[in-house]
This record gives sequence, structure tokens and C-alpha cells, in this order.
Amino acid sequence: MNAICSSGNYVCFLERQSCTKSKAVIMYDGEYIPVIYDKKRKQIITVLTLDMLSEKEMATLKEAIEQNGMEQIK
Repeated sequence: MNAICSSGNYVCFLERQSCTKSKAVIMYDGEYIPVIYDKKRKQIITVLTLDMLSEKEMATLKEAIEQNGMEQIK
């Protein structure tokens, strides 16, 4: 999962939380997984669930999925 984040292969970038930390969604084992990633340490800090995303973040994710022709959220 760290390799996906360090290469920037996000399904959807959601927001920058600080100079080094970002919130994004990645695809791992066929599932969409929201993460908080620290680019300075090159590590995932926190793995979230989809229901922990705000309505705005879910809308951004759904739009990115649609635009990229990816599998819809289960």
C-alpha cells in the first residue's frame, strides 16, 4: 500500500492536511481504501473506512471513479 501512495497512483486525492500529510483514496485488492499518507516518512499513517469520509469527499471519489471508468463503490 505504501508503494501505491509513494508512486502517486491514487484513485482520488482528497486534501492536503499539512505540509507532509495528505488524505487520498487508493485501490488495493479490488477495494477503495482512504488513507492518510506522510510523504516525508513515505508511510501510511492511518487507514480509514469509506464511511469516515465526508459527503464532499465521497462525491469527489465517486466523480473520480466515473471519470476513470472504474468499478463503482460496493
